[in-house]
Amino acid sequence: MVLDAIEPLGAYAAIQQEILTPLQLYATAQSVSTKIERLVVGYDGERSMFGQDAMMSNGALIYNPQFEWGGGGFASTPTDLANFMTAFRRGRIFPDSLWIIAIAKPNGVAAEVHQWRGMGVHVDSTSLGSAYGHSGFMPGYVSWVRWYEKLGVSVAMQVNASDEARLIDDGFDWVDSVAAITSLHCRAR
Repeated sequence: MVLDAIEPLGAYAAIQQEILTPLQLYATAQSVSTKIERLVVGYDGERSMFGQDAMMSNGALIYNPQFEWGGGGFASTPTDLANFMTAFRRGRIFPDSLWIIAIAKPNGVAAEVHQWRGMGVHVDSTSLGSAYGHSGFMPGYVSWVRWYEKLGVSVAMQVNASDEARLIDDGFDWVDSVAAITSLHCRAR
């Protein structure tokens, strides 16, 4: 909201100009309407707060995703999401000095703890080493992305379902599986 107040064209224009265009994230768009180009139908399950499973009707979402603003109010693809996370880790979005602040262990978290939430970044110890990422949720949709420090790659996954009946596994486990396959492929070269 601060960015929206100080930027002459608003927050979304600033995000487009400073992040999306320079990083060529052309499949990422602001979610400011119930109609989002190329969005597939998402499913929220029988117990959805909206009283129905499908989150789209007549080609439009049944809710307006704009409430997320710049904190997550964008529709994207796994490719753009992985590229964003790689750019973030490599200091191409924000000064690299901010990475250490974003992943810092919060005060009060015990030294022996190997998982915590930094400033918008999940920090986890995995079988592939340290991983940094985030998950995102909108009714009918879930995204996961991780940067794997040892591998030097990001992996992202998105699904068009958000109910527990369909998502019985942790999405980060799926992302870790893809990263493990990538790791084997890279070692074979």
